[in-house]
Amino acid sequence: MATCSRSLAAALAAASLMGLSATSWATSNLPNTFSGLAGRWSGHGIVKPGSGPAESFKCVVTYIPQGSPTRLQQNLRCSSANYKLDARTHLELRGDRVVGRWQDNIYTGLNGTVSGVVKDGGFDVVLTGQFFQARMIIAGSRCEQLVKVTPARADYIREVSASLKKC
Repeated sequence: MATCSRSLAAALAAASLMGLSATSWATSNLPNTFSGLAGRWSGHGIVKPGSGPAESFKCVVTYIPQGSPTRLQQNLRCSSANYKLDARTHLELRGDRVVGRWQDNIYTGLNGTVSGVVKDGGFDVVLTGQFFQARMIIAGSRCEQLVKVTPARADYIREVSASLKKC
C-alpha cells in the first residue's frame, strides 16, 4: 500500500507541474514564459489507477516568481475522496530546456527531478524520482493549462490528467 500511495503521490506531484503554462511558447520568448504564471490557478483532474474506477480530484496551484523570469516556485494542493497531495516544485528555464526539482510535503523522501524541452504550445518533460518515472505533456494558453502524465510503469497509476484555469 505504501508503494501505491507513493506512486500516486508522485503521479499527482507530476501533474502539479502543470504550471508550465503556454503563456508564450516561442523559444525567443522563453524569459517571459514563467512571468504569465504568477498567481493562483484552480481546476479538476482525473486519476486512472492500474485497476478500478477513475477518481476525480480538485487542485489549487500557486506560482511564485523567484527573482528572475526564468525561475519559478510552484505550490500545489490537490485532494479527492481518497487522496491528498501537497507538493512544491522549483523550475528553471535554460534556453529551450526546462529543469528543476520537486518534493512531496506529505511523504518524506518522495522527490525527484524535472528535465525536458519547450515545444510549440507547451512542454514535454520527464519526471524522475526514486519510486517514479513518467512523461508529462503540457499544453495551454494564458488562461488554461492541460496536462497529461503517463507513468513508465502503469501497475498503480495508468494516467493523471488535469485542467487548470486562471482567468
